[in-house]
Parts: sequence; C-alpha cells; structure tokens
Amino acid sequence: MTKNEILIALNGVSRGSDREKRLLNELRQVDSDAYGKYVAKIKSSGAAKGGSDEAAKGMKKLGTVADELFGSFLKLKGGLNDVEASAVEIFKSNSRIATGIKVVGDLLSKNVNAIEQYRIQLNKLNVGESRAYILSLRQQQDRLSSYNIEFSNLISATLRVRDNLNELTSSTFKDNEQALTKLIVVNQKFGVEQFETIDLLNNLNKGFNLSGAGADKFSRTLLNFARQTGQPFTRVFNDFNRSIDKFFVTLDSGKALKRFSVFQQAARTLGTSVSGLLGVVDKFDTVEGGFELGGQINMLLSNLGGSFDAQQAILMSRPERLRYLAESIAGVGGRIKGMSELGQRALLRQLSATTGFDVATIRGFIDKGIGPELDRLLDKSDQMTAMTAKDQKQLADQNTTRAQRRQITNDKLINKQTVAAEKVASNLEALNQTLQQQGLQQIGNLMDKIQRNLEAQQKALMDQIQKGVAVRVTGVSGGRATLPPGQ
Repeated sequence: MTKNEILIALNGVSRGSDREKRLLNELRQVDSDAYGKYVAKIKSSGAAKGGSDEAAKGMKKLGTVADELFGSFLKLKGGLNDVEASAVEIFKSNSRIATGIKVVGDLLSKNVNAIEQYRIQLNKLNVGESRAYILSLRQQQDRLSSYNIEFSNLISATLRVRDNLNELTSSTFKDNEQALTKLIVVNQKFGVEQFETIDLLNNLNKGFNLSGAGADKFSRTLLNFARQTGQPFTRVFNDFNRSIDKFFVTLDSGKALKRFSVFQQAARTLGTSVSGLLGVVDKFDTVEGGFELGGQINMLLSNLGGSFDAQQAILMSRPERLRYLAESIAGVGGRIKGMSELGQRALLRQLSATTGFDVATIRGFIDKGIGPELDRLLDKSDQMTAMTAKDQKQLADQNTTRAQRRQITNDKLINKQTVAAEKVASNLEALNQTLQQQGLQQIGNLMDKIQRNLEAQQKALMDQIQKGVAVRVTGVSGGRATLPPGQ
C-alpha cells in the first residue's frame, strides 16, 4: 500500500486496534517521516481530549457550585417574584427563544386572569368603569410605594368602603375617597384591621364631622399614642371605637382625643374599661343626678371619716372628677383595711353599689393611689402629636415581609397593557361564544330539516303499506295479486 492509502485506511480504524497497529507498522516502513507526524498527531489529540474532559468536569463542578449558591440565595430571599422566576426559567433553558415566548405568555395569562377577577368584583361594587378603576388603584399603589401596599389590599379596602363606610352616599365622598382608602391600607400595615379603621372613620364622621385630611391626622395621633405608651396599635383603636360615643359630647375632637388618652390608660391600669369609668364620672354631668349621687357617696364616706363634695364634682372636668373620686375613696382605705374581713367585704360592696365602680376598681383606687398618676396622664395628654409621614413609612417598611415585597413587584404587571389585553381576551371569548352559538343554531336547523324529511318519508312508506303493495305473480297470466297489509 502507498503512503496515502495507508493514511486513508488509518482514518477509518479504531484507535488502539490490531488493524491500526499493522497499518502503522506498514507506514513506518513506507515513510518514516509520515509515521512520526501521524504518531505525534495522535498524541496531541489525546492530550487535547484529556484537557477538554478536565475542562468539562471543571465547568460541571462550577455549575454545581453556582446552583448551590443560587439555592442558598433563594432560601435567604424567600422566593422569586414572577419576573425573576421567568428570567431564571429562560436562562436555564436550552431553547431560550421558545421558552421566552412561553414564559411571557404564561405571565400575560396569569395577570389577565387576575384582572378579570378584580374587574368582576369591582363591577359588583358599582365603582363605575371597572378597568379604569383598576388602573386608578394601581396608580395609587405606586404613589403609596413608600408604605409597601399590596394591590389586593387596595381592592379589599374598596370593598370595605363600599359596604360599610357611611360617607359613601355623601357629596364629600368623591373628594375624600383616595385619602380614606390610603388611611385604611396604611393602618393595616400597623396591624389595625380594615374593618376597625372603617369603624373609626364612621365614628369620626358621625361624631366630629371629620374626614379626609382631618381623619388622617386623628388616626396618626392614635398611632403615635399607641407607640408612645407601648400598646399594640390595634388595642388602642379597638378601645377608642368601643368608647368613642361617650366623647361625642366634647365638641372639640382634639380635646376628646386627649380625654380618651387619659381614661384609656387609667382603665388599663385599673383593669377596667373606658366606658366603665366614664359611666360613673358622667353621672355628675347633670345637677340633679350629681347631687343625688354625691350625697350618697358623702354619706357613706362620712361614716368612715371621709367626705365628698357633690357641688365641686359637678363643676369639674371628667379627668378631674375621676381623680377626685379615686382620692376620696383612697382616703378611707386605711379605715377599711383596719376592719374585720366581714366588714371589709361589706364596705367594698357598698362602695361599689353606691358609686357604680366595680369592686376591683375600688380596690385599685385604694391600693394603687391613682390620683397622682392621673395628673401625670393629663400633662402628657396635652403633648399628644400625630405620627409623622416619615415615621409611618419607616414603620410600615419594617412591617413588610419578603413575600409581600415580591407580590408588590408582581402587582406592577397589572398595567395599561395587561388591562387592555384582558379586554381583548374578554371580547374575543364573547365573539367566540356568539359564533359557536350561531354554528350550533345552524346545525340545529339542519337537523330539524333532516328530521322533517325523515318523518315525511316514513309517513309515505306507512301510507303505501296501509294501502297494500301490488305484486306481480310469475306464471299467472293476465292477473295481479294483491297482498293484504302486513303480509
């Protein structure tokens, strides 16, 4: 074999086989230089293959490390928003264009479905053009971005407002709607349920004619009061809503709030309710009622070495009356403690029945000496201020979970384009439904025609059978036989 024939043959043999060895031996005999070059080429390709294998192993290890790092990051982050998840799916795909088209389609479909649900829900609330309303809520969400408000909360706030807000039918509602909706969803970030804020808004509007900016400032003052006293925000709002009707007689809303702050803290210290304290204190609002109750208290305390001036109590403010009552009862506490157990029980019950305070509150007046504490609370109430928007935003941000942040990012996919896509999809489905109905109608008409035709043919056949069928009998000349029906 010639050199070229041997080289051609070597290209088709398995590396390391006996045939390759024989061909190499022949090549060395025919052309030693060609043999040397071919052997060098084999060694070079083997080294390259080994290097590529090592590189592939290295890349695989690198990929594994990258996956582990990404998994750790994902656990720390808590999950991916829809856009991030789509990007990862595309990046990991071998066919990125096809995957990208699929992912975008899935995202669009998901948001179109969500918009459709929101639209129908808002239609039932009679908000007007629901698609436009969805876009207006999304714009409001963007304006409230510093508070980290989810779109679903704005939808539920709209539901609460439409169902339960008294101002809805007032001429002022249109101007105040967005401010009230903001107040509801922002308070929700502090743990105050939406229905609790609705109750607050109804009470403020009913008792003090407050709405919009005025209601917002009042609410922020309650938030600040809760923060300064270390109480849960929702507890303060709940206490206020349960007792606010007792403060409607105070025309100044700011003064009513200050009075509430005093009684709320006093009630919590004594383990009673704001309404429980005010129920007794307010008995002195009328001259007749004040003198009657004051005389009874004075008679009881006089027997214990104390006294009570009904006229003075009538002229006092609510906090001053509470202080006077508490100190008057505390003043005879030493005499009561010096009595027998039977006497103590009898007098405590008598004081409770006469004043209207429960026994535990009477004990609190005696044991805790709440008079000086009320002075301190009064001084603090004069310094009440509203929580600033900056503090609100900071606390709201601290109360936002990672999942909520991802959802807020997903909400941005509800926009003009996806709302328009939902409208197109809805119209297409309606058109498709109409076409299908028309097609079914045409099929029905055709079936009716076929049915009528079959019925006509069946009737004609039955008529022939009833009349009898003429049969020609073979072999009978000049005659015809008729078979009777059914034969």
